Amino acid sequence: MPWTSSSAGRQADSAPAARKLHDDWNAFARAHPDSPRADEARVRAMEASALAFNLGRDPRDRDRARAAAQAYLARPDAVQAARVRALLEKLVP
Repeated sequence: MPWTSSSAGRQADSAPAARKLHDDWNAFARAHPDSPRADEARVRAMEASALAFNLGRDPRDRDRARAAAQAYLARPDAVQAARVRALLEKLVP
């Protein structure tokens, strides 16, 4: 997914659409790990997984968001740690 203003503002209105959004953001972060936008893409991928859980209540989506968040928080360059912690707090069991 190329980074454009339209991709940055994409929203999902269903669990499958949120999963696709996660995959797109994750693919960008993996393809461009050193890009200044990679960090934002990683966080948006987590947010998309959390949204998929909120929309579809599939525990696998919640687990994926939690695992990604925990891995992110373990990074020495986790500049958006507060945003990721807030995401974790909103993930209802």
